[in-house]
Amino acid sequence: MSKDEKDIFEKLKSFSGALISGRTGSGKSYLLHKLIKYFTENYKSGELKLVLIDPKRVEYSEYKDSSYLFCPVIYTVPEAKEVFKTIGKEIDKRKNTKEKMPQIAIIIDELSDLTRSGFLEFFEEKMSKAATEGKAFGIKIFMATSCPSPEDVFTEKIKNSFPIQTVL
Repeated sequence: MSKDEKDIFEKLKSFSGALISGRTGSGKSYLLHKLIKYFTENYKSGELKLVLIDPKRVEYSEYKDSSYLFCPVIYTVPEAKEVFKTIGKEIDKRKNTKEKMPQIAIIIDELSDLTRSGFLEFFEEKMSKAATEGKAFGIKIFMATSCPSPEDVFTEKIKNSFPIQTVL
């Protein structure tokens, strides 16, 4: 990883997360893989846990045995719903403890596959909570999509929850 890339990821880690959009082939998945690499090279597995959500089923299989995983790699909408319920409970648990807990980075490749599944309001609420409340408790969320529709992907509620929004 180059020094410039490392500097970018150092800055990113201070935010609650990021929304990334771009057309197919623009480098969204590459950027997310670089982010995962940054995390695994700069944190011990006891300091950081990853939640990898890959509805396309093509990006994250190489991480399936990683000690950094908070849970197995998520491939389906029902699994994603369950993990977001768990993350919501994790945020609430962290509000009531002084115990040091590992940071959690949620990384989603192709957000539109989740928000267009008929559960837009559910994902909108849970992702916004992870971005706005989670930051104070070591939880970050990075999401990418090639379909940044304001009606059913990057809705106002989602956009307002994320300080960084970039187009590749």
